[in-house]
Amino acid sequence: MKKILLIFNLLLLSVLSGCIHNLNEIIDHTEDHVILTYSVQFYVENSVYYEYNEKFNSYVKVPKNPEKLYYIFDGWFDSLGSKLDPKKSYNSNIKFYAKFSFDYVLANNTIQTKIISSNVKINTYVYDLGFLGWSHINQGYGSGSGVIIDLFQDYFIVLTNAHVTYNHGRSHIIIDVIDYKGNAYKAYKMEDSELLEYDLSLIYFKKTSISYNIIQIAQDNPNIGEIAISIGQPGGQNNSVTYGTIMKYTKINEYKEGSSFEPPEFNVMQHNAPTAPGSSGGVILNDKLMLIGLHFAGSTDSFGNFAFGYAIPVGKIREYLKLFNFIPE
Repeated sequence: MKKILLIFNLLLLSVLSGCIHNLNEIIDHTEDHVILTYSVQFYVENSVYYEYNEKFNSYVKVPKNPEKLYYIFDGWFDSLGSKLDPKKSYNSNIKFYAKFSFDYVLANNTIQTKIISSNVKINTYVYDLGFLGWSHINQGYGSGSGVIIDLFQDYFIVLTNAHVTYNHGRSHIIIDVIDYKGNAYKAYKMEDSELLEYDLSLIYFKKTSISYNIIQIAQDNPNIGEIAISIGQPGGQNNSVTYGTIMKYTKINEYKEGSSFEPPEFNVMQHNAPTAPGSSGGVILNDKLMLIGLHFAGSTDSFGNFAFGYAIPVGKIREYLKLFNFIPE
């Protein structure tokens, strides 16, 4: 009997040893089988849009396409400019960046159907009274552009250049505002708003049954290289729209000989959106179709063709408007 028990214990010990050995193999195998992953990050406008960890040699999960107003999404690109290949696997951490291109068609449609109604043409007639006030003498005519920036009580407020509304030493001035449909209204200067040091002026005209867009004013000056969209009335045209970019900020030392005005003493915005005489007071928009400047001058090349336009930057416009307790949102 003892002999039988001894044999049984030996068999049991052998079985247990085998199990332990197999268990150790399983443990060793599990420890060797480490699941490797890499991180994937997607950026939009320098902010993380989507991120996750993926297994080595696995395809990247592409997130939903981001949206940017007035832009077309072109795809995801790595830091070297290579477009993401959804059928390519990766074995290291990687970042992708959203790339967009400006949607000129959508922007132009929005300008023509909405923004353009904030654009106005301004005609001025200056004169002195003759003998006994029976006639007009020393007459002068001018024209320019402007943009509607507010509706105050029953009057639309228009921002334009001071040199557009300037009376040139005459005792009287008549101002007509022509809207985007050709309707004409009598307009008047807002008291003490014509400041030549800013080359900015405010005029107003009576509200009618016609609705007009109130232009939105950007918070900050645009960066060099950003889109510039010019709207104005050059050469008597109506509602001209041109596109360009912000070239630089610079100071204009002097105007052409014969000008009765001095250029602003601060840095102004140079852009290359084509303009022509009559564009003074025309709005400059950014890619969000918000006001970033007000055109006031231009330069030509040696052949007399347009070279650059110059605009009062929005930072100075906001500074000017605060003088009249007008704080745009």
